[in-house]
Amino acid sequence: FSSKGPRSFDSAIKPEISSPGDNIISAEMGKGAQGVQMSGTSMAAPHVAGVMALLKQIHPDLTTTELKSILMSQAKSIADQDKKEYAISIQGAGRVQALESAQIQLVTMPAALSLGEHNLASKKVVSAKISLKNISKETVLITSQFKARTKGISLLQGQSFDIAAGETKTIQLQF
Repeated sequence: FSSKGPRSFDSAIKPEISSPGDNIISAEMGKGAQGVQMSGTSMAAPHVAGVMALLKQIHPDLTTTELKSILMSQAKSIADQDKKEYAISIQGAGRVQALESAQIQLVTMPAALSLGEHNLASKKVVSAKISLKNISKETVLITSQFKARTKGISLLQGQSFDIAAGETKTIQLQF
């Protein structure tokens, strides 16, 4: 029920995340214990807001941008009945997952990585920097992996390194 991306002025992907929003039963305003079944963004947005509130309780020192990163990094890709994944422009990072988000060890910044709009008629290399922040109490081994949902995009070289508890590292990726 949301607008489909990318945005016209900066090619950013919208929506950024998906959540249940179809045929949701909720309390009906002014009706005591009665419920009402509705569909749309008005039913999906409270779901995401609730998960964000839970994450803020778990990580009170993280910024809203860092919490958004956690939520997006743990989203589950949504597929149709034939197991064909929906386009990023329809589902964003995927469906929100509260438990997986609550158990995360790393925050990535930015929350979403956009390579911008490019003419793919010829080969080119696009670079992007991301920061990784270890919010756990132990050292985490990082091995970069890339799963393209679009043909023709690949990570040129993977990296493997440790990040100590509380440490932040910035890496450069080339696609």
